Amino acid sequence: MKGELSPIKPERMVDTEVGYEYKQPGLSLGANLYFMEYKDMLLETGKLSSSGYAIKENVPRSWRRGIELTASWEAFSWLRLDANGTFSDNKIRDYVKYVEVYGGAKGETEPVPYGTTNMLLSPSVIAMGQATLNPWKNLPSSHGFP
Repeated sequence: MKGELSPIKPERMVDTEVGYEYKQPGLSLGANLYFMEYKDMLLETGKLSSSGYAIKENVPRSWRRGIELTASWEAFSWLRLDANGTFSDNKIRDYVKYVEVYGGAKGETEPVPYGTTNMLLSPSVIAMGQATLNPWKNLPSSHGFP
């Protein structure tokens, strides 16, 4: 294969999600399952064009599948705890990268199969935790606090 650019196709995605949320005073819990199936997903290759733009290519089959969890708890009138996490599988199936042939004709490339591989810039775990303190929440406003 010579070094010509492949035409870019529009990516297509089917997103199926199902979630559940539990709420009671001072407590909120949530879970959301998602299945994002892609055809011709558009991904950056890591290469730049001569004018500095990111070069992109289509990958025939890929997916993002996972669960998002959320929790919020007002432990006391002056303390709130929040957390969320996403745990996912982000893959490209049968990925083939084309690399330049060393010593070959200008623009000559050869395929390097990677099989099913992880998606670049798509971590499998993302999490956050937060504590919000408001010790002045119940003080009378005559003390000069908001």
